Amino acid sequence: AHLTTMAWSASGFTVTSAALSNPPPGAIPAFVSPQTAGSSFPLYLAAYGTTPTDSQCGIIEAYSGAKSLKFWSTYINPGTGTRQVTINGTSIATAEGASAFQAVTFTNGQAVVTAKYKDAGSLAISMKDQVAHPDLPNGIRGGTGAFVSVPATFQITGIQRTDNGAANPAATTAAGAVFLPAGRPFTATVTALDAEGSATPNFGKETPAESVRLAPNLVLPAAGTLGTTTSTTGFASFTNGVSTGTDFAYSEVGIITLTPRIADGNYLGAGDVAGTTTGNVGRFIPNDFLV
Repeated sequence: AHLTTMAWSASGFTVTSAALSNPPPGAIPAFVSPQTAGSSFPLYLAAYGTTPTDSQCGIIEAYSGAKSLKFWSTYINPGTGTRQVTINGTSIATAEGASAFQAVTFTNGQAVVTAKYKDAGSLAISMKDQVAHPDLPNGIRGGTGAFVSVPATFQITGIQRTDNGAANPAATTAAGAVFLPAGRPFTATVTALDAEGSATPNFGKETPAESVRLAPNLVLPAAGTLGTTTSTTGFASFTNGVSTGTDFAYSEVGIITLTPRIADGNYLGAGDVAGTTTGNVGRFIPNDFLV
């Protein structure tokens, strides 16, 4: 469990994924989740609430001009990490006490900044203006609440036989080189990547840990039956976003491709992620014949 001390105030920053209309809607939309690791996304900040001179809750339009805000992020799941969120290209702290001032310009109570997070997991971004203003004597703070950052893709490399290390021949025809008998183990390595092609080191360190499965797609025979890809251990442990599994097996004969996907189909409640489909894998042949 992660506990955060909250200071309650009549006013705060409302953080959304799009600018608020003014007057704002009756229900303020939640900040969008998921976001994609390594992709920039906007944080729209609105000074929102009541003031000593205006008891009507809404956007505080008098909060305008250049402001000095402190930003920080909070790891939620995993609860630690090595990557920092950037706001307008500047890395921010991972705790309020270490946060530093950044200049943000507000117009009629609203502003937008650009955020990026080059890792996977769930997190929150918070901000505060701790300076007292005539309309906000106690300063103002707010945040996104928890949201999920998903890998942009998964990449499969190093497909080879587990028994002798022979590389996948990537056959293209029924006369192509043999890879494995059906049901025999092969090895593969998966890397979780962000949108800029960097590994996401927190993938696989969640509680409970997320992982990747290999979904087969039939290439040949064109009118054949698609088999299943199975494993007992599979991609069991990730280090810096990378894992190698040695006990994958395909149940049918022929040639396939493999698409890496979230093992349980739902990354931290944010749905599935389909990775980059491999080139051809195979040929797979019968293991034996029963007469």
